[in-house]
Amino acid sequence: MSALSHFLESEGLSTTGISLVREHTEAMAPPRALWVSFALGRPLGAAGDAAFQHRVIAAALALLDRPRGPVLEDFPDPAPDDRSGEPWSCPVRFARVEAGQDVADVARAEFAGLATWHALAMRRRGRTAAGVSGLTAGQCLDLVIEACRTGGTDDVRGLKAAVEDLKTHYVEAATARPGAPPAGAIDAMLWNESALGRLLRRLAARGAGSHDAAMRFFANDSLVPRQFR
Repeated sequence: MSALSHFLESEGLSTTGISLVREHTEAMAPPRALWVSFALGRPLGAAGDAAFQHRVIAAALALLDRPRGPVLEDFPDPAPDDRSGEPWSCPVRFARVEAGQDVADVARAEFAGLATWHALAMRRRGRTAAGVSGLTAGQCLDLVIEACRTGGTDDVRGLKAAVEDLKTHYVEAATARPGAPPAGAIDAMLWNESALGRLLRRLAARGAGSHDAAMRFFANDSLVPRQFR
């Protein structure tokens, strides 16, 4: 969208947009953008809160008053809690990584413990949203653990796809029961509670020193969300 904004501006059309990943927007430098600290996939905040969503849209449109850019402003408020009527109960409980434990071993045990809940999720939904990597979820975990051990990989795109599939596997297991999780609850669970979150943070720390520019970019700018670094 940032590239499209540059093209439209070159044709004389003023543009504005909403950014969910500040680093990407800083790199692309679109003419006008409003950064929001909301969960990915929710650029207007919580579902069903029309008043709050209108505030976000109005803030983005207000940037059109700026004659030139690039302009990147931060929306000042976090998203309110969801107002869905059905309570959500996460079935997954994560073990703490104790001193002296290998986070990779804890992650493997944690992953095995998700099997029952993920199977239930598949029975309820009849499908999985994972699969972009072409690997099983277990193979994705093996790939991430190996990359964490070595500090990188020759196939950064494949590693990124494996990370996304692995996170999707966790999300599907965590939402096996009926009910809609509040905005941000799944991300907080993944990054603050799970061994996988700790493993991915370690991968980010190791990959930041890689000799490969693509691996460094992945580790520094897109692996761990800004709010959980």
